[in-house]
Amino acid sequence: MTDVHYYVLGFVFSDDLEKVALVRRNPEEPESPYTGIGGKVHYGEIESEVMEQSFIKKFGIPSGKRFWVSSVSLFQYDCELREQKVLRIFYKADNKIIKKLKDLKNPDLTIQKVSELQSIPIIEELTVIVPLLQYCKKNKKITGNLVFE
Repeated sequence: MTDVHYYVLGFVFSDDLEKVALVRRNPEEPESPYTGIGGKVHYGEIESEVMEQSFIKKFGIPSGKRFWVSSVSLFQYDCELREQKVLRIFYKADNKIIKKLKDLKNPDLTIQKVSELQSIPIIEELTVIVPLLQYCKKNKKITGNLVFE
């Protein structure tokens, strides 16, 4: 039998979708790559609420009135562990939140131009996921599935 684990991963963009907020995967390691904000979804939890709780836990502030939008699902299967991971990707575009994040002066946070993601250490999949979210938002296409092996 295959175990299925659910996770959320979120990104805050500027209103023009040109910049995205990223955090260090492991704050204790200065060379740790950047990723989005997220966490594990336990049975009975609502994904968008887990996304908001993860944001508040990470930054100590709510993410604003705009809803987290889920646009992409990422599926990963580990044959050795017989385990499947389902990652729901969320985003929101809000200059007010970007400004609040900048004001936190958190050393584990960066506000990066999407066009320059390759200039910083990031989790490899983000080179596909972040531009895909940007495309989905700009073109009002809000659903999709990705499979990484």
